[in-house]
Amino acid sequence: MDREVGAFAARPARGEPFRVQAARFDPKGPLQLGEAENAVEIARLAGAERYATDTMQKAQLDLNNAQAFLQGRSHDRRAAETKAREAAQMAEDARIITRRKVCREQLDAERAVISGNAPRPKPISAPPDQAASSRPSRFARCRSPCHQSRAGA
Repeated sequence: MDREVGAFAARPARGEPFRVQAARFDPKGPLQLGEAENAVEIARLAGAERYATDTMQKAQLDLNNAQAFLQGRSHDRRAAETKAREAAQMAEDARIITRRKVCREQLDAERAVISGNAPRPKPISAPPDQAASSRPSRFARCRSPCHQSRAGA
């Protein structure tokens, strides 16, 4: 059921376990190139193509340039390593931007529900008298990673 995206398995269907395969890269090539490939794939799996498009495109361009330096006539290993490091940093930046934007969207959705601007989800099979008691309090603390990072600060 999983479709391959680079060396990593794509996000599985709901209810299936998430499996990630180890990335494979040339052991004779620069380590930085393998790190950059991993970083770009991790950012892509995090959704950076949607939330941090420009940064992700720069990371992919740097990765392609690093690979081209190794495969080109000059076989410039030093330039390839430099471009690979830049690609890894760009991919990490894209992943961080993505995480922040996803958390912001979650918080905005929660605030909309609390303020009454968004429809509340209806209980599926609970009787009306149990529906009110099973609904979480409006002031209950969210257990999302966004709120946990703020609680520690």
